[in-house]
Amino acid sequence: MLQHNSGTVFEIENQLPELPALRLIYVSTIDDATYYWTGGKRFDGNICVFQYTLSGVGKFCDGKTTFDLPPGTGFLLNHSDPSYSYYYPENATEPWRVLWCSFVSKPSADMVSAINRRWGYIFELKPSSAIISQMQAYCNSGLRSAEISSVESCALVMELLSALVRSQEQTGHSEPGNLMSDRARGIISENGHRLLTVEQLAKMLDVSREHLGRKFRQETGVSPYQYILNAKIERAKLQLMSSATPVKLLADELGFSSAAQFNNVFKKMTGATPNAYRRMHFRRK
Repeated sequence: MLQHNSGTVFEIENQLPELPALRLIYVSTIDDATYYWTGGKRFDGNICVFQYTLSGVGKFCDGKTTFDLPPGTGFLLNHSDPSYSYYYPENATEPWRVLWCSFVSKPSADMVSAINRRWGYIFELKPSSAIISQMQAYCNSGLRSAEISSVESCALVMELLSALVRSQEQTGHSEPGNLMSDRARGIISENGHRLLTVEQLAKMLDVSREHLGRKFRQETGVSPYQYILNAKIERAKLQLMSSATPVKLLADELGFSSAAQFNNVFKKMTGATPNAYRRMHFRRK
């Protein structure tokens, strides 16, 4: 049996055909050996899928080699690629629980095909990685559907593809700075529910704020402050879409000094005030 446990279907405002359109993000549970998908029977060539194991084990075959898909492992593919198949193994001892998404556009399908040619189909991401945490946040939000802009849709898809490529480019001999920025991003993702400053993050990593800032920017291209701020705004957007939490209380929870500061930062980063964003995107559960 295939059971869709939770997830969000996305409606893209003013979609540009050249940009990837995120269609949905779901958590699903599979415990039926008849679950079997192959590219040889799919012809919707601009649709791409990323599927990530949360628990249990699935199987993936690229036409030559069969791979186990344990927790922390996922695959990326273009629907119409004739090479692949993935399935729930007959000898599995527990359900296969997966986090997955699909997106569509000709340019993004070409990018996925190029990624597959260079790095293959199988990728490893930590459960605490920013993109996995963000995908799970949508599934946990209770939103069955959500309106997002074409730019937001593109940013989410590109963040996913970038994370997958980075995971392949990093070798087992990662430098300490890379390891530290991975830990920092994991801590930020895990602590989205409470106040977190750069000083607190540095203390949790047992490094100076200056050292953290230098290494983090070198690895990610942004400062720890900006990364934390981006994470706070993403969390705020989910809260505004799915709850009636007062803006002042939300500002306090996210560590802003005042509702006014929160309003100014939110508008600068999204183009709308928190209240306006809620009016445009709120979905009743």
